[in-house]
Amino acid sequence: MPLARAENLAESDTFWQVRTGLATLAQQRIPTADPFSWTAHGESWTLNSWGFNVAVAAVYQAGGLPGVALACAVLVAGIGALVLVLARSLGASPLVSGWLLVLCSPLLIAWLSARPQLVDYAAVLALVLLLRRLVGAGRPAGPLVGLAALAVAVRRGDAVFAAALAVAACGSLAAVRILPVLLLLALPVLASFASRPAVLEYATSRRLLTQAAAGGLAAAVALTAVHLPSLGRPDPAKYPTAAIDAIPSGCRLFNDYLLGGLVLLEQPDVPVSLDSRNDLYGEDHVKRSLLVLDGQGDLEEGLAGAGCVLVLPARGLAQRLRESANWELVSAEAAAQLFVRR
Repeated sequence: MPLARAENLAESDTFWQVRTGLATLAQQRIPTADPFSWTAHGESWTLNSWGFNVAVAAVYQAGGLPGVALACAVLVAGIGALVLVLARSLGASPLVSGWLLVLCSPLLIAWLSARPQLVDYAAVLALVLLLRRLVGAGRPAGPLVGLAALAVAVRRGDAVFAAALAVAACGSLAAVRILPVLLLLALPVLASFASRPAVLEYATSRRLLTQAAAGGLAAAVALTAVHLPSLGRPDPAKYPTAAIDAIPSGCRLFNDYLLGGLVLLEQPDVPVSLDSRNDLYGEDHVKRSLLVLDGQGDLEEGLAGAGCVLVLPARGLAQRLRESANWELVSAEAAAQLFVRR
């Protein structure tokens, strides 16, 4: 599952996080102002996940995007291992735990993208293991030190980790993004509950279940092997790599929301108008950009300052630019079209 999930990088945040990590390594300091866009250039920017950014940037320098995808796949595998270890500590059967993890993986796979939240998921599970050891230990100093070190190492200052701690402590639901944390914590408990003698006897006595498991594993391995050469590629259904390569150097780009991150990574000298750093741009800027992308309002005013436009073909803006004498269609892909001002 981790390798299958790593085949296509579909999360826009991953790309600008790699670029930010590269900038942090090059400058030997954490950016405090936006260096990447032309619409918010120089504005104050609080970077929460700088540790993750630096880590993925170092991996990127060594192995490119395939390396980033592989590293995050290893982290996902580690999360799965922590779930199984925690289930085992609750007395769950390895057979039941493994089956339950596989059956519930479709519910988790959408959340297991190459983002800092992977660290949070692993941290919550490790936190529970430490707390269980702390409760049962006669001399708790060691686990306390480990707990403090864990908190210092993974604390990123955002709501996810704080909410995850709250979930681990009192089982509350703070936000939609905490749902994978709840599921990961629930799996060991459910596995322990399901590890009853009757269930285990039934599972071990049915060769069909064993054969189905072996067949499913073989199919997963074969499918992963077939797609392994494309490991870490930007999802071709979402990202127009040829159009991004065709953007003139230094051209101020007006772009679709999802495309800004990959442009920052692949064309670092091209300032973007928007990317998925919502905390930087603010809701008003995003809404104004969406109106222009939909082709509404005065085109010249909406694109003032931009020399290039990278937009989804179905957008109203793309249709208006195709009909405009002031803009030239330079590259057309299913994912996006690139226009350059004449």
